[in-house]
Amino acid sequence: MSAYPSVHIEGGILGPDLPDEILNGTLPGQKPEDFHLPRGRSLTDHVAAVFARTRELRQAFLARLEKTPASESVTSLTREHWVIPLLRLLDYDPRFNQQPYQVDSASYPVSHRAGEDPDSPPVHIAAYDQDLGRVPPSGRPRLSPHGLVQEYLNRSESLWGLVTNGRVIRLLRDSMNIRRQAYVEFDLERMLSEEARFQDFALMFRLLHRTRLPERAQDSSSCLLEQYYQRSLEQGGRVRDRLRDGVERCIKELAAGFLEHPANTDLREEIQRRALKPEELYRQLLLLVYRFLFLLVSEDRGLISDDPIYIEHYGVSRLRRLTDRRSAWTDDADIWLGLQALFRSFADAELAARLKAAPLNGELFQRQKLDDCKISNRALLGAFRNLAYYYDTQSHVERRVNYAALDVEELGSVYESLLDFRPAVDLSRTIPHFDLASGSERKSTGSYYTPPELVAELIGSALDPVLEQRLQLANRLAGLNWTQAASEMKTDAAVNNLIHGALAGGDRPEGVQGGHTATLAERWSAKDRSARARALAEQAILSIRVCDPACGSGHFLLAAVRRLGKKLAEVRTGEEEPSPEEIRRAERNVIAHCIYGVDRNPLAVDLCRVALWLEAHCEGHPLTFLNHRIRCGDSLIGVFDVKVLGERLPDGAFQPRTGDDKEFAKSLKARSRREAAQGAQKALVFEEQADLLELGLASLDVDRIPDDTPESVHRKKEAYEQMQARLERMRLKLACDLWTAAFFQPLTPPEGDPLGQSAGITFGTVQRALQGEQVDPRLAGTAQELATELRFFHWPLEFPEVFADGGFDVVLGNPPWERLKLETEQFFATRDRRIAEARNAHERNGMIAELERSNFPLWNEYRTALRTAESVS
Repeated sequence: MSAYPSVHIEGGILGPDLPDEILNGTLPGQKPEDFHLPRGRSLTDHVAAVFARTRELRQAFLARLEKTPASESVTSLTREHWVIPLLRLLDYDPRFNQQPYQVDSASYPVSHRAGEDPDSPPVHIAAYDQDLGRVPPSGRPRLSPHGLVQEYLNRSESLWGLVTNGRVIRLLRDSMNIRRQAYVEFDLERMLSEEARFQDFALMFRLLHRTRLPERAQDSSSCLLEQYYQRSLEQGGRVRDRLRDGVERCIKELAAGFLEHPANTDLREEIQRRALKPEELYRQLLLLVYRFLFLLVSEDRGLISDDPIYIEHYGVSRLRRLTDRRSAWTDDADIWLGLQALFRSFADAELAARLKAAPLNGELFQRQKLDDCKISNRALLGAFRNLAYYYDTQSHVERRVNYAALDVEELGSVYESLLDFRPAVDLSRTIPHFDLASGSERKSTGSYYTPPELVAELIGSALDPVLEQRLQLANRLAGLNWTQAASEMKTDAAVNNLIHGALAGGDRPEGVQGGHTATLAERWSAKDRSARARALAEQAILSIRVCDPACGSGHFLLAAVRRLGKKLAEVRTGEEEPSPEEIRRAERNVIAHCIYGVDRNPLAVDLCRVALWLEAHCEGHPLTFLNHRIRCGDSLIGVFDVKVLGERLPDGAFQPRTGDDKEFAKSLKARSRREAAQGAQKALVFEEQADLLELGLASLDVDRIPDDTPESVHRKKEAYEQMQARLERMRLKLACDLWTAAFFQPLTPPEGDPLGQSAGITFGTVQRALQGEQVDPRLAGTAQELATELRFFHWPLEFPEVFADGGFDVVLGNPPWERLKLETEQFFATRDRRIAEARNAHERNGMIAELERSNFPLWNEYRTALRTAESVS
């Protein structure tokens, strides 16, 4: 909405072209007679007259406001001398509601309605000094002005309503059946200031005029606003259908632009000698597209900067304007140089401050090889245009993509189709060539994309019961006196953690003894029951750990973030329908405390992080640190419980495959059995437990560092990298790699040792690593190579703070939705072929029962799939 600076759209009520279509009069209801004007009267002249009168009203109101004592309420002044006269200029007949609206047992004290009819759309007018997103200081009503109207719309038959404080006015829509709140905000102060933004006012007049809203609730489905909204939804669907191909073309054209530019000799040489593989080039291109995506969405939502210098000369959105200017399509590289300066500024607090933008330092803007290259304006703008516009086959015109209105999951479904492409680079041609070949059926079938309705069912069956249980516990504890609470803390670790987290800033000492207990007792007693309930409920939500072991673009995790974030915002505000600002802040906290994800595709990991950043990006805050929470690895290959390191290696590890030496495999299995039987494991003093404790404490230290400033995010990153460096040196890590590599090692004797007496990973090899003894470098090298190639993922080492505390509370997964009746063999076919190929149901069920101990994420994913399939059926 850069063309309308004082207008902000949330939730996709309007499509990107709708404002222009409204002002151009090409939509239904935009003729003078549609506004109750005489036929032949100029609508533009009428709006200009209303604009002039509105500015006079505002000046008179501000003069009165200036003379009003600071201690005096300005609610009546705002209503009688400013908002009501303004609404009358828009043909409203505001009527004061003598009694609050009643819906079921809830009361909604909305101040006014749009007309005389009791069923007219709600119009709530708050005081000029009242923030629309915050509960009044008096606590009455119990909701913020925005939340009051939004909750009323969600629970009543009314579909549209207005809320204003005289500084901004918001047009709200029922959001019960959509995933994000939906409204249009008009900044009256900015619109009516000395800049006099008449175009913005004209849009407001044409969109908020009384004739746009329904006469009564029963007319909502046919009113002009609803027609515009439905038109926008249809347009959004067409955008998503076209955007995937646009992104693919953008990547190819970016690649060609970089490969062809004469200044990029080093880039071509690195590719030629395989120092930079095509896969890494593709990842860097995708990361560049992710940057464009992130900034387009954030800028369109007004979250980066409203500084004119940023908007005109630095922001990514300016490239839209440049693509329409043919004179900008040159062989120069100044546009790319400007983007390089923008990317660097996000990592520098001082530079970002000059642009009135928050630093966004993080992995998204971390320097990469392409940042040191050049690309011509012609190539860059040609590639970018594929992201900015799409061709509408129905109207046969090119339309702009409205990124502000696209849900993050929908963007994920577009970009997820690109994750399995196989890139190819051919430098032998006169013009270097870059191409993408499909690596799987993912793009054509969309098999990794789960419909929102089924995601909601999964969240309802897997997450909601845990959330409800935690909140019930918090509510019960709030009613206890300190003696009762302390008694439960001694016997229940969950209660101990919950109370410490709520009262002691997240500290979790081993016991409740000495002076610390007294401190907690004082804090407990200083709060009344409602304050304790709120603090405990907040901690209960933030203590829930949710994991998706195959997260992809983060579809399930985003749904969990929204569910937990909404509930957290409700707890903090006391409102059933908190403001978008409160929800976004709560979602940011949920992402920092509750969310974990794993995927074996590094591109998917990048995309998942971007999706989470987009969902909870708050104006003025840096990007949260997610490297320790969204990890790259194969969640099905690795150690889930370190206790297996002390047990005999399963015989299946030595089952020969094609190309293996059967005799050697047989001898290796026999040796491993002998080593276990002969007690090759020496008496351990559980140093591995000390390693796990060290990792867990280090991980908690990383978590305690806040994400509120660029400096703290940088400290968090450094602390995590130090923790990872310690992990690589730990003998426990080597032992886990060796144990896992035993299942993948080549079962062939080395040259010069036909009997293989010194080769092959066995039970004894793992034990030597655990004891800190010398391990054959060849075996250690084999294990580390396999760990890198197959992306071993050892859960207790990757998420030590979780497994030290009992594991994840919720594990989400993507069951085979193509059949509502879950087929066990089909479910495990791509997850554990041993179970899928079991000889009979009895054997299969026994293996599944064993999963709860040996592979909890897979077991919980299967259990959740069963519940969800039953729920959907």
